[in-house]
Amino acid sequence: MYVQKIDWLDEVSKEAIVEVAEGIERLVCFSCPCLYKLNDMLCEPLECLDTQDIVSCSTVGSDIKKLEKTFCYKLKGQITDKNRGLIDVCGFIVHINQQEIPNDIENGMYIEFTTSRIDLW
Repeated sequence: MYVQKIDWLDEVSKEAIVEVAEGIERLVCFSCPCLYKLNDMLCEPLECLDTQDIVSCSTVGSDIKKLEKTFCYKLKGQITDKNRGLIDVCGFIVHINQQEIPNDIENGMYIEFTTSRIDLW
């Protein structure tokens, strides 16, 4: 994952909309404070806020669907670490609140969920 584009909302307060890339896929994230520069590699997971509708999937594979609002997404990916809430979505490592993951879902399974915003810290 790396920073492909930065659109400053407020440079003084370091508030920005950041496009993060992984291969051909892109995610639009909010960042504050944004201390990144173009092409910076990201090691930390992206943070999914207000996740809803977390369900297991019977099909294998990842998917990213941009929803109407600026930062909203419907994501599908594989749980890599349920205890830490980490999910691999098209090569992006994202974090959701692990307490929201249903008990019958385990590592290696695929889930689908919506998020109101993805943050880059």
